[in-house]
Amino acid sequence: MPGQTWGVQLLGGIHTVEIRHVIFSPKEYLYVDDVLVGRASKWFALSSVHEFELEGHPAAAYIKSNGTTFNYDLAIDSISVETGVSVIEPQRLPIWAWLFVVLSFFGPLAAFAISGATLHRNLIKWIAVTAIGVCLAMILDRTKTPAERVKRSAIVALLAWVLPLVFFIASRFMVF
Repeated sequence: MPGQTWGVQLLGGIHTVEIRHVIFSPKEYLYVDDVLVGRASKWFALSSVHEFELEGHPAAAYIKSNGTTFNYDLAIDSISVETGVSVIEPQRLPIWAWLFVVLSFFGPLAAFAISGATLHRNLIKWIAVTAIGVCLAMILDRTKTPAERVKRSAIVALLAWVLPLVFFIASRFMVF
């Protein structure tokens, strides 16, 4: 069962905080000093926050995922135990950000149509599939702020439109 354990030194001594979760199940467990203090069940969630108190201090254990890997963090008084900086709360993206995935698909298709079908079909397919995959990975990466995720997915969508057009223009000046 994946998870992470932290040893936290406070005035009352060293406390053990452990977060565990099951990869193919929505179950998540939070233990403080080997006592279960929190349990959650979240389907299709790429991040979760488990809030609790530790010696009167507000604390939270975070699970963040980009869809393939998990990152864990523990914050006491909103400060990360690992990094010593304020923790960024996982936030949802605005629904319009998903348009970049759609744009990543239609960019190469539009370039193919503009070129009069002279661009190589496999190149267009590769750009479209790669752009969609990268754009999805950027959008689903909950380890980044929403602004950073939107910015990166916008760049990928823009490249998905520009690259086929560059290949088309370049093919007009190249002799094979």
